Amino acid sequence: MSLILPPSKNYGGTIAAIPSAVMKEPGEGRKSIPIQIAWSDYASDYCVAINLQNRQTLNFSQVVALSIDNSRCGAPVVFVFPDTQETTTIPAYSPKTIIEVFTGQTQFNVVGNGVSPSDVTFFSILNFLPPPVSVSVSQEQNIAAVTAIPGTVANVNVIPATFAVGGITYDNNGTLENVAIFGSAHDAGSYRHTWTLQDGSATPRVIATGRVESGGGEKDNWQLLNLSGVHVRFLKGVFFNLTETGGGGNVDFSVNLYYRTP
Repeated sequence: MSLILPPSKNYGGTIAAIPSAVMKEPGEGRKSIPIQIAWSDYASDYCVAINLQNRQTLNFSQVVALSIDNSRCGAPVVFVFPDTQETTTIPAYSPKTIIEVFTGQTQFNVVGNGVSPSDVTFFSILNFLPPPVSVSVSQEQNIAAVTAIPGTVANVNVIPATFAVGGITYDNNGTLENVAIFGSAHDAGSYRHTWTLQDGSATPRVIATGRVESGGGEKDNWQLLNLSGVHVRFLKGVFFNLTETGGGGNVDFSVNLYYRTP
C-alpha cells in the first residue's frame, strides 16, 4: 500500500549547505574541553554562551561532539547551535550522553529549562567523534514520611530544608516524584482544616493544597492526595502546613514523599 500524503506547500525558508566536520580529523589533534556550569552563576536568565573563537591560547578548530553529564541537575538542559538552529535537550538527571554535533562554528548556547541555583551541569566539548552513548536515568529515590500529624500542629518539616556534608551546610533542593497524603477523623467533634504542601523558598511555592471539614459525628479515613510520575521542583525542603479554622476535632494527617536531589 502506497503512502498517501496530505496537500503540501513548498518550503519557504532559506536552504543553505553548512559544512560539517563530523568525520574530519582535527589538525590540532584530538582534544576535549571540560566545562562545568554552576547554574547559580547564571541565575538572571539561565542561559550560557560558549564561544571558542578568538582565543589565542586555545587551538580548537571544530566542534564535533559533546559528552554530557547532567546527573547533578534536576531540570532539562538545552544545547542550541545558532548556525544550524538545531537544539538538543538532555533530560534531568541524565548520567551520561555523547552526541554528535552538526555545526560549522565553534560557538553555541546552553539553556537551563527550570533549573534551580543548586543545579550543576558538566560536559566536554570534543573536536572528534567518539561512539554515541546514552545511559538511562536511574529510578532511585529518597523517602520522607511523617505520620500521625495532629490537626493542631501548624507546620511540619517533612523534607529537611538543609543538609550538612563535611561540616558545610547546603540547601536541600530536589524534585518530588511521588506524593501521598492521608487524613483521618476519629471522634465526634466538628473540625475544619486547610492543608498546604509547599517548599521552603523565601516566597514558598505551593505544591498542593486542600481542606477537610465536618459538622461533627464523623469518623473516617481519607486519601487526600496521590500523585505519581510527577516532576515538581522544590527549594530548601518541603513543609506540610495546617490551618485550623473551625473546631479542633480529633483529626490527624500522614505525609509520604518520594523525591530525588538535587
